[in-house]
Amino acid sequence: MQEHGIGRLIDREPQCRDKEKPSCGHVPDLFALAESETKMTPERHEERDQPADHVARERREAQILHTAHGDQPVGGRSGATDDHEETELMDQRKHDGRTREGGGKNTERQCIVVCADDFGMNREVDGAILALAAQGRLSAASVLTLGPSAAERPGELAALPIDIGVHLNFTESFGCEGLYLPLGQLIKQAYTRRLPAAVVRAQIVAQLDAFETLFGRAPDYIDGHQHVHQLPIIRRELIAEMARRYGAAMPWLRCTAAGPQSGLGVGAWFKARVIAGLGSNALGRAARRVHSARNRRLLGVYDFTGGEAGYRHAVRHWLQDARQGDLMMCHPALPDSPDAMAAQRAAEFAVLGSTEMAAWLAESGVAIARLTGAARYTPD
Repeated sequence: MQEHGIGRLIDREPQCRDKEKPSCGHVPDLFALAESETKMTPERHEERDQPADHVARERREAQILHTAHGDQPVGGRSGATDDHEETELMDQRKHDGRTREGGGKNTERQCIVVCADDFGMNREVDGAILALAAQGRLSAASVLTLGPSAAERPGELAALPIDIGVHLNFTESFGCEGLYLPLGQLIKQAYTRRLPAAVVRAQIVAQLDAFETLFGRAPDYIDGHQHVHQLPIIRRELIAEMARRYGAAMPWLRCTAAGPQSGLGVGAWFKARVIAGLGSNALGRAARRVHSARNRRLLGVYDFTGGEAGYRHAVRHWLQDARQGDLMMCHPALPDSPDAMAAQRAAEFAVLGSTEMAAWLAESGVAIARLTGAARYTPD
């Protein structure tokens, strides 16, 4: 990995796409986060969430991965705890241990969610999502409710048999005023307690209101653009607003627990665990408290390179590793999408819509379904 910083690792597309945004600053050191986790082990042990004896081992394993990639620790310090849930270990053994680490054909039919992100970003993204959903290759679409094209085709999306959710956004302004920061800066400010809670809450309210205006109903689920919904402060304010607004009719939440990433290399494995380590366990606990459903694990993590050949290879492995209730995210677009990921978005669209995809689903024993339907997952 040539790029430094958690934000750059999570999203390999260029940061600060809005011209007025400054370049990204330093982000918290992964090992500083692990150190703060050590300080919290008595509370976490009482919650029976992460056994205390895992902490030292996780720091050693993270250091080995860090050294192997030639990265240097980034300056930063962890913040205070938020209900003792601020930092997350990157250990996903409790998820990986229940799957086929080496891949292979499923012996039982598995229903998973295939979720396309970024509806509302531009017409090319919207067109690809509508086409794939009509083809039965998607079962969920996440909407940037204040995005440039969000108001153009919501009726067409609503007419399709898929779950539709809010893609909570704190990193791309699209020319709007509000709290929008480069991902690395957002992570740092979330973990150092510098995000203003009232502003965060207002932005969540505005995006949920926009969804309800566009679709005339509550969202089926909520997730985050660049996974921001799981970050401290944002997570807390989101859960509080969901409880206030939706009560018993709670949308489901997208969980970022890492899948095994078999066959995709240590870089993809590490990236998936960094994403999960930024809030997956805390989000899961919060979801349980408000009785919100969630997917089992997140598939679809890679470095947004490789063209059609690379994406074809990755999809086959994700399907082979899939288990009931998993979610595979994707970022398709029609050719010539006006963003930094245009070529890879088009590659995803081509692969997901291909005849090969149907064969891989059958070969892997996987069906695409809605989490509100056949892909529902009951956490242990």
